[in-house]
Amino acid sequence: MVCRPEDSAILDRLSTPQKSCRVGRIRQKTSACRVSAWVHQKCARAPFPCRLTVLPQFAAAWNEKFAVDPRHDADAHRPWADTPDALDHTLARRDERTLSKALTFRVDGTIYCIKTKGAGIALRGVKIELRHHLDGTMTVHYKDRILPVTACRTYSVPEPAEDEKTIDLRIDHIVAARHIAAPAPLEVGRG
Repeated sequence: MVCRPEDSAILDRLSTPQKSCRVGRIRQKTSACRVSAWVHQKCARAPFPCRLTVLPQFAAAWNEKFAVDPRHDADAHRPWADTPDALDHTLARRDERTLSKALTFRVDGTIYCIKTKGAGIALRGVKIELRHHLDGTMTVHYKDRILPVTACRTYSVPEPAEDEKTIDLRIDHIVAARHIAAPAPLEVGRG
């Protein structure tokens, strides 16, 4: 059963006796949708075992709606043949940075410096690859080498800009608070 917001609006427009059967079906459908939404909302707040009882019903409904038979019955998944370290490198988030003349780069409010054994002139202005691993560590790669780095300096990072939806919500809360806090105007009676 698909719940649509326009179903409740249809109830207001259809009031003639000829359409009462259709209205009855829509009312039945919207009430079933409300009950279903209520059950899902209660189970979402419930502890974990309750969610497990709803999960098979949800999975069955989801598969009934969206499941598609595969073109070929053969399993398309490939087993991971490398080491766990190789898997960690594969799953790492990758960023690219350009080294400055002083062999530094910035990441999340920290300036890092590349350690070199010589002057390091060959590394000036090169593109390096940063790999952010799942355990929170970061490695710096250039060609086939892992470069040693040290954190030189930290600086404050500005907070991200807020979108229009968040700003509108904050303004609505401020207006509502002012509306509740404002006393009602006194009426002067005749007398």
